[in-house]
Amino acid sequence: MNILDELDHFINQTKDAREIKRALAVKMKLQGKYYREIKQLLGVSHQFISKWKNCAIFEGVENLRVKFFRTQKLFENRRKTTSYSVVKRQRISKIIRK
Repeated sequence: MNILDELDHFINQTKDAREIKRALAVKMKLQGKYYREIKQLLGVSHQFISKWKNCAIFEGVENLRVKFFRTQKLFENRRKTTSYSVVKRQRISKIIRK
């Protein structure tokens, strides 16, 4: 399966608009479209096209997926902080009641 077939399959499988835009930009560039044309059609920058084209070529099409690692990590940190705050308030309220 060549990269254009992989991109078609990826576009048909994903529901995330960001992933579709990435794959379309790569596909259009590999089909010989000019950067200016892609930028106008998709509303993206030259750097966006180059970044995702290189990612797809060197790391594989699956790496066009959105990664939620940072968002998930921030959520976990907030949850830990919130839990700590709740425990701290409970301890303070026990001290005040004594």
